[in-house]
Amino acid sequence: MALALVFGACLANAGIMSVRLVHATDAEGGIDPGLSDIAAILSSLRFESFSLLDSDTVQLPAEDARIRMAQGYTLTCAGTQDDLAIEMNHNGQVLLKTTATLRRGKPLILGGFPTREGKIVLVLKVE
Repeated sequence: MALALVFGACLANAGIMSVRLVHATDAEGGIDPGLSDIAAILSSLRFESFSLLDSDTVQLPAEDARIRMAQGYTLTCAGTQDDLAIEMNHNGQVLLKTTATLRRGKPLILGGFPTREGKIVLVLKVE
């Protein structure tokens, strides 16, 4: 019985996490079709345009998974969806280092890293 409970807990923390790098600006342009599943939550932010710059996936639990993304951004994550260590870098400079709990189907938006034209946001979502 205990083995079944441990196995069940492992399955609950297993999943595929989508990682999306998004450029948010005040320019007219709407929401990129690649972001349609999270359009409602993005539209609650104060920007007019959301462009998908890059995307990837990570199998959870992760052991120091490193994702190189567009424009020199790198995401490193380790742990389960209940206790995920996240580090975001840009050209070697640490922008964000945190721990988060992700809920299946609920996007987590991190960032607001400034660019000349707007902000870069990172969207994580476990399916």
